[in-house]
Amino acid sequence: MTANWVTLRPANRGDAVELATLEVACFADPWSQQSVENEIGTAHGRAWIAHVDQQPVGYLLAWLVGDEGQINRVGVVPGLRGRSLGRRLIVQLLATAASEGATSVVLEVAADNTAALAMYRSCGFVEIGRRRKYYADGRDAVVMRAPTPVADNLVDLQ
Repeated sequence: MTANWVTLRPANRGDAVELATLEVACFADPWSQQSVENEIGTAHGRAWIAHVDQQPVGYLLAWLVGDEGQINRVGVVPGLRGRSLGRRLIVQLLATAASEGATSVVLEVAADNTAALAMYRSCGFVEIGRRRKYYADGRDAVVMRAPTPVADNLVDLQ
């Protein structure tokens, strides 16, 4: 099943409460509402929120600085994972990054998060390094990078 039934829109500071609520639903180590507001409020911050039937179900927080993007957070509520929603958010970021002149996007993901690793690989990300004991619980992070696609290649990602 694809995420065609989902609506995506850019998020702004007014969405911080919804995004912070999604943080709690999606992560064991949620960011605070203030942290989310700070991410969205920076000049280089980019954010999207996904809704199903007007209910927030996913989001992406990223930075675009110069010729590089960085995914800082991607969250999808547990009941909707595995339905291409995260992928759709990432494709949106890659398209935006390309349109704003970025040539690549980087991210860190827990080395044991096999579902996220598979999703990122399917979007063109490759491992470029590891950060040992990156997370507070001692897990390693895999550092990944993807080139931003040219417009013709975006269709292949969707």
